[in-house]
Amino acid sequence: MLQNAGNNLVKGGMNRVTLALAEDLQAHGGEIRTSVLVQKILGDAKRATAVRLASGEEIPAGQLIVSNVDPGHLVIDLLGAGMVGRAIVDKMQRYEWGDSVFVMFVALESPINYKAGPAARQSAHVHLSEPSLDFFARIYLQCRGGALPAAPMIVSWNDSAIDPSRAPAGRALMKFVVLSVPYFITGDATGRVSARTWDHAREPYADYLIDLITASYIPDLKAKILKRVAHSPVDISRRIISAVRGTLGQGAFLPYQNASLRPIPELGQYKTPVSNVYLCSSGSHPGPGVSMAPGRNAAQVIFSDLRLDFSSVARISSA
Repeated sequence: MLQNAGNNLVKGGMNRVTLALAEDLQAHGGEIRTSVLVQKILGDAKRATAVRLASGEEIPAGQLIVSNVDPGHLVIDLLGAGMVGRAIVDKMQRYEWGDSVFVMFVALESPINYKAGPAARQSAHVHLSEPSLDFFARIYLQCRGGALPAAPMIVSWNDSAIDPSRAPAGRALMKFVVLSVPYFITGDATGRVSARTWDHAREPYADYLIDLITASYIPDLKAKILKRVAHSPVDISRRIISAVRGTLGQGAFLPYQNASLRPIPELGQYKTPVSNVYLCSSGSHPGPGVSMAPGRNAAQVIFSDLRLDFSSVARISSA
């Protein structure tokens, strides 16, 4: 679909989406509280009554609670077996999160040049991978075995080529996302990283990846780097509570974790067994990608349960 229809790029950076949503919510009377940790959803198996914060403050639930955290955190930690039942908690504990990711941001003294030619340079997203099943099989075997992949699947994000506001004039900014790395390191297929914890392996692996990308895909990359920041899966999970094990999509895309089975059948319709607690995150269909679809779908279910007309408030673009 992306190949045929393209992908959207937000001018100024993805944080603009968050700011726009926040502004719209506040314009409609909503209140936003940041740097606040939700500790527990209070209530019983029938209905939630309040949200308790880590500070001890309790916020009454009103009509409903809509959760955007990962489904495991919602079910296991915030609701618990007392509200959703032991069977559902056990299922979520067996939920498959998928492969972890490794991310590098690089500031460049000037735009780069791909071996593939100028068309690749003009693209925001380029997959740096061999067109063979053996290539992908080797990556997954190494990753699932706990080894740092020697030739991983890398996505190059050259957003400043499309949106010059991302970097000063004449400069460039890129991001490289390595899509499958182990969360727990037990081996190394590169031959260059001896560390077995991400806190010690992060920079050596980033060095290796820069050398690999420079040799195979972008010959002038290494020479043009002014600054590099790397985030391991452990770093990502520390920074973002819902990025479990350093994953991106709040759950692997598997036949039994997709569509109405996502995250599990009992939660596949954006609802929990607690009558007024709903899910609207990437852990629900159709998953991640900033499509806003999980939230929109959840809103339709909520409107239906409240016997409200969703079409009276929905704004559908004609584009």
